[in-house]
Amino acid sequence: MSRSNGILAASVIVSCILHYYLAFHVTRDQTIALISAYLALFIPYVLALKSAKLKWKNLLGIAFIFRIIWLFAIPEFTDDFYRFFWDAKLSLSGNHPFNYLPSQLPAEIKSAAQLPHYVFNLMNSPNYFTVYPPLLQGLFAASASLAGNDVATFVVVAKGINLLIEFAGIMALIQVAKHFRIAINKVAIYLLNPLIIVELFGNLHYEIVMISCTFLTIWAITFKKPIIAALFIALAISSKLYPILFIPILTFMLKGKNRWIFIVLSGLFSLAIFGLYFNLEQLMHMRQSVKLYFEHFEFNASIYYLVSYLGLKLGAVLGVFAMILITWFWFKNWRKQDYPKAIGYLSLIIAAYYFFATTVMPWYVGGILAFSVFGNKRFAIIWSALAIVSYSHYTKMPVAENYWLISLEYVLVLAWILVETKKPINKLFELSKKEETIP
Repeated sequence: MSRSNGILAASVIVSCILHYYLAFHVTRDQTIALISAYLALFIPYVLALKSAKLKWKNLLGIAFIFRIIWLFAIPEFTDDFYRFFWDAKLSLSGNHPFNYLPSQLPAEIKSAAQLPHYVFNLMNSPNYFTVYPPLLQGLFAASASLAGNDVATFVVVAKGINLLIEFAGIMALIQVAKHFRIAINKVAIYLLNPLIIVELFGNLHYEIVMISCTFLTIWAITFKKPIIAALFIALAISSKLYPILFIPILTFMLKGKNRWIFIVLSGLFSLAIFGLYFNLEQLMHMRQSVKLYFEHFEFNASIYYLVSYLGLKLGAVLGVFAMILITWFWFKNWRKQDYPKAIGYLSLIIAAYYFFATTVMPWYVGGILAFSVFGNKRFAIIWSALAIVSYSHYTKMPVAENYWLISLEYVLVLAWILVETKKPINKLFELSKKEETIP
């Protein structure tokens, strides 16, 4: 066995051990074990990215193995899945999940939906309307219909469905990479990243659906299929609202009537999905939840915490700054013909959005990482590693944020961005000189 093959094999074995340990032996409040094992995953990850022996079939196999390790693990780093199950059971019983607060759900509806009382006790937001958009509600219901009344089975089925959706997105990503001659090692940035596997797949966060739908959108646009592209971006929006910000960047990859077909149908498909799912009252309930999220929830923020510490109340102003920055990204790329680089700017759009946000959960960085595959900036890899420090806030309950660690996280990320903006610093993540483009 050659030295390169040996390093790649050792990286896969060590990664499997660490993934198994995190999946079945670590809980959210075990801060040192969680952060140490997670950060250790980035050593074999970086070695795999630099491997000259990484072939695309091997890459798919390795990525699949890592995900299978997590398939039967019940999430220990989040309790969001209890709300997924609650919404699903309501939907299957014929009751709209946006009609009632869980804390005010009539007993007869709870009984008809066969909702175990312990699920209510374990939910993290029983006094708020659900915030999950139509596509996710459909996926929740589909998972529960196959799983019956058992939460653990629901989690496994939901992960299985997400794996199928992600596989479709990965196939689309590979086709786009082939078209633009993007190296297989760059595709590995997404497929093997510990944040994607641990948080999005392993802990059942549905950013993985949004990312996959966006990959499928990019594939359809790349191959001049504007109707299909419009459908997939509408699905992305109906899973996580902010992909609506992607449309201006994506439209310039199309020309003439195809551009207008994409723009118009994206709007019509999105309106149809939301219009068929919500009545006006239910839509107002979702708006109420989204408003509460932005106005009252604060976690692991960066610029927002800084201005708050200075005594400034600039929440709305920060949103305006974020939109100005995002608009600058739009116009910067409008007339350029470097399509992969432009797609990579989706990563910067999400980053700008979250730099000014009040709440930045670790898994939110997944979208930033996913679309960085198309660009030459590697700050998303750094952020995907450092985002885990926010779990230090769970060492004691109630949650107490460690502002020194938050500062360290964002100082290192911003420092990397600033230095990389002046001069690419890809030595640490320099890919193999013998990168294999996908045949």
